[in-house]
Amino acid sequence: MTRINLRFYAKGFVEVFCRLKTRHESAYRLTAVVDTGAQISLLPLEILDLLEDAGSPQTRISLEQAGITRHSFEAVEARIALQFEDLEGNVSEVITAPCWFADTEVALIGFEGVLDRAVLHIDYPGRIGWIDV
Repeated sequence: MTRINLRFYAKGFVEVFCRLKTRHESAYRLTAVVDTGAQISLLPLEILDLLEDAGSPQTRISLEQAGITRHSFEAVEARIALQFEDLEGNVSEVITAPCWFADTEVALIGFEGVLDRAVLHIDYPGRIGWIDV
């Protein structure tokens, strides 16, 4: 397992740097919030067409926000390959996981295919955190 250090904020949330492989053999980098309540990772729809494996089977779905009726949004579900990295230069192995792509500016890392195969360490009083992937 690779230890990836997280950025910890005073308001109690943690972020991880993600590296997604694009069609042009380069890396698209983004910062995502680690969301232990998210079933599946959520990423901005605008980056879907840049990704190398965006041609994989994609499914349009309608999701209810936290089970609240009349608060739904449309998303595209696709499997993508991603890596995590941190400021110290640690990089995880490539992970293939399902992700939802929607009209959002916030990227969230959720359980299925990602956090369910990792060990998450968060020390709130000490304001440090890392993920072993």
